[in-house]
Amino acid sequence: MSENTQRHEPKQIEEMERYSITFDGEKYQFGEYRYDKLEDAISYARSQDKQNNPTRGTRNESHANSSAHSSAANYQSQYGAARTVSMFISFLGWAVFAGGIIAAIAGFAGMGSGGRYGGGVSLLALLPGLGMAVAGLFLVAAGQVTRATVDSADHTREILNFIKNHA
Repeated sequence: MSENTQRHEPKQIEEMERYSITFDGEKYQFGEYRYDKLEDAISYARSQDKQNNPTRGTRNESHANSSAHSSAANYQSQYGAARTVSMFISFLGWAVFAGGIIAAIAGFAGMGSGGRYGGGVSLLALLPGLGMAVAGLFLVAAGQVTRATVDSADHTREILNFIKNHA
């Protein structure tokens, strides 16, 4: 009886399912490769699995890993208010920065008009606008640091939950 016509053993069927190896009646296929012998297809599939998932172990661990990846896709922060506040602070910072640039341009434009102290160029006219712009950038940075801190807390909790579930 040839390999093409013999029945597969339960262990072979399990490995074919595990590695998504198909049999069309003549050849075994793993990915884009076709094999005459099932053992060759399984051997190559195992080598690819070890390269792609060096820590992969049993089937249950594989299922746990895939459920961990799917839970990451459905991730929601427990610090929604802090995330919203950090986005508002960043937005406010950008608004203050833009206002500062506009004030600096207005101060620069008003310097040559020959005001009370003469028509000379003075850095004092630019300082309020530049100060606002710098303060705005500090607000943006504060918002981003807050967001990074919240993200770090969320991810640390996810790691802890993962460790607890797989210990």
